[in-house]
Amino acid sequence: ILFIAIHGYLNPKNGNVFLYGFFLTTVIFAWGILNETCGIWTVIVAHATFDYYLLSRMEEPSIAPYPIVYKDEQEKKEEN
Repeated sequence: ILFIAIHGYLNPKNGNVFLYGFFLTTVIFAWGILNETCGIWTVIVAHATFDYYLLSRMEEPSIAPYPIVYKDEQEKKEEN
């Protein structure tokens, strides 16, 4: 929880960010259980898969209007 809070994801003033922080806290809790039941390598693969997914959803900052823009958000902006 402290790790997520330090990164600003448990901000009660921003509902979407707070929900993402709650989701991340749940994922990290699940990874802790996974570590105890299946071992550290399972968690390493889960973490790498999660990071790969997030990174694959990002666009290059040099062509995006914001530093980090996800593909779905960019498509919505282009439709408007």
